[in-house]
This record gives sequence, C-alpha cells and structure tokens, in this order.
Amino acid sequence: MTLRRWLFGLVLYLIALAALAPATLLAWLVNESSAGRLTLLAASGGFWLGQAEGLELRPLAGPALMMNRVRWRIQPYRALWGAAPVQIENAGGDLTLATQLWPVLGGARLARFRLQTGLATLAPYLAAPMAKGLRGELRLASPDIRLAKPYRGRASGEIQIDGGRLPVGSYSLELAGADRRLNIRWSGPQGPRAMSGGGWWDGKLHMDGLPGAISR
Repeated sequence: MTLRRWLFGLVLYLIALAALAPATLLAWLVNESSAGRLTLLAASGGFWLGQAEGLELRPLAGPALMMNRVRWRIQPYRALWGAAPVQIENAGGDLTLATQLWPVLGGARLARFRLQTGLATLAPYLAAPMAKGLRGELRLASPDIRLAKPYRGRASGEIQIDGGRLPVGSYSLELAGADRRLNIRWSGPQGPRAMSGGGWWDGKLHMDGLPGAISR
C-alpha cells in the first residue's frame, strides 16, 4: 500500500469516527470545558444530533438549575455562510429554552432566542430583598443578541408578577448590548404603584430602581 492510499484510508477512518461519535462524548466535553458547571444527564443519540434527559447548570452562586428533555443539533458547516452552527431546545424544568447558537470567547451569540422561567427560580440570584418571595413568570426573546463582550443586539420580554413584595402586574423588560455591558430597562404596571428602573450586566448584575438591589 502506497503512502497516499494509507493517508486516504486514515482520513476516511477519522471522518467516519467523527460522524459516528456518540452523545456521551459531547456530554464529557461539556462537563470538562465548563469545569463541572454544566452536566448533560443520560445523553443518547449522536454527538451531532442527540438528546439528554436533562442539563444541570451550576452557577457560581445560588442553587443548581435543571433543564429537562434537551435536544441539540450541531452543524459546523453552517458557519461557512454565517448561520448558527448549533441549535438547542428543551421542554420543562426550571427554565425552557430554544435558540440557535454561535460559541464565542467568553459566552455565546444567540439567534431566534426564546426563554421562559418562573420568578421563583430567579429570585435566589437577585441581590435585592424585594425579590424574595416573587411569584410569576419571565418570558424573553431576541432575533440576535451577543452575550459576551463586546455585547451586541437586543432582547425584549415580559415579567408577569403574581405575588411577592412587588406590585402585581405585567412589567416590560428590554436588554440592549452596549459594548462592555448589557443594559437592562424595565417598567411596571400603570397606576399609583407603578415602578420602573434599570441597570446593567458586566459579569455581575447591577440594578437601579429596585429597593435593596446593587446600585451604582
């Protein structure tokens, strides 16, 4: 066998090996690259197209979060014409998510992004006494937003408060990328108890207009 044929056979073998890579390999890579903060549970299918019973997220502070019934599709060639190479979605758990994704240094760029979660899930991460005991729901969507420096794009959504220390009602929420930080604006229901405020994210959450929150 000539060297050329041997190299050709090796290349074909490596391509086949990559194409048939199992989902468990992706689960291992996700866990290792995140230093154990992301764990795919009971992954099945393939590396490029697969599913898992859950994805556990362990933030640096606060309780772990669980996303149930996770599905993904990885198509690296889509990046050649600027399309997102990763698609991920889930159903149930502490939050539900559907998005197209580009991995970038320090974070991700998201397209066709949709997120829904309960306020009771978020309350432990908000450094504000007024956030304790919140009940309700957050819905957020964006056509294209970069969640890494430099921050770019916009997202909009709604916060529905059903109980807690803040006035009950529907609040609008806007996120806007501004290079070194992600600006946040929100406004509450109309009336004598109407509230509004804002803040930013630069690796830490800073909020104005919410009693007890981190401020400038």
